[in-house]
Amino acid sequence: MKLSIPLATLSQGASVDQQTGRLSIFEVIEEIPVVSLPTYIPNAVIALILDKELADQSNIRFEIYHDAPGADSVLVASTPFKLPPDKRRIKLLFRFSGIPIQSLGSHKLRIELIDDNETKLVKSNLGIEVFQTPQVAHGAGGRAPGEKLN
Repeated sequence: MKLSIPLATLSQGASVDQQTGRLSIFEVIEEIPVVSLPTYIPNAVIALILDKELADQSNIRFEIYHDAPGADSVLVASTPFKLPPDKRRIKLLFRFSGIPIQSLGSHKLRIELIDDNETKLVKSNLGIEVFQTPQVAHGAGGRAPGEKLN
């Protein structure tokens, strides 16, 4: 079976229009500024476009791992999926809550598609840079001290 992932994104929202089949992705997450650790990504969506040979019809499993700097891989999700035999291109959305972030640096969400024989068919990586940002003190009304009204 030949599979490929021409598009994979991590975002705060995504949808597939039921009439046109168009994929819309909102607020892509490629970096996360943090004031302190640990923290988490409260809500996230992995949007995938999966291309396959038309004749392929099989059960596969999607596994998503979080690879953090200096830490072991953590399985975030494992979901079985039956490939529809009549579609060559498939759009998939995976919704998550609370992906933990324990460290600064380059994080990766690794997506693996595995068949019934435990063969890894295809893999894709989503990179996320987590960096420290200073906390800004806000005065009354949510303005920084000395900030003027428009």
